[in-house]
Amino acid sequence: IDRIMIAGGICHNPLWLQSSVDALGQTAYVAEGENLSIVGTAICALNALDSAPNLRLAAREYAVPGRAIEPDPKATEWFHNELDAYRAATDALTGPMHRLTASQLRNPGQPRSETAT
Repeated sequence: IDRIMIAGGICHNPLWLQSSVDALGQTAYVAEGENLSIVGTAICALNALDSAPNLRLAAREYAVPGRAIEPDPKATEWFHNELDAYRAATDALTGPMHRLTASQLRNPGQPRSETAT
């Protein structure tokens, strides 16, 4: 990985953003711009229509600037030390979460969290 770019909702939540960079343990860059998914889609469309020499060059031509976020070394160490516990929790919760999601899809009228998307 040469460079980590971050965009979207995470950029509006400083704690989530910094925690993610700390967990990665590498400098990351916050893409500065709005509607970047649409920009990326347009770049892919240009490439598909042969209006760009290739996808890599088209992406470079329309790239947005990024602001560097540095990881906190102590936080990175903590995340690395706790990775096994995180994986164990993820493994333990994956089955129940999939069953709950399937139940919601089968029974769309059942109560849902108002924040669920």
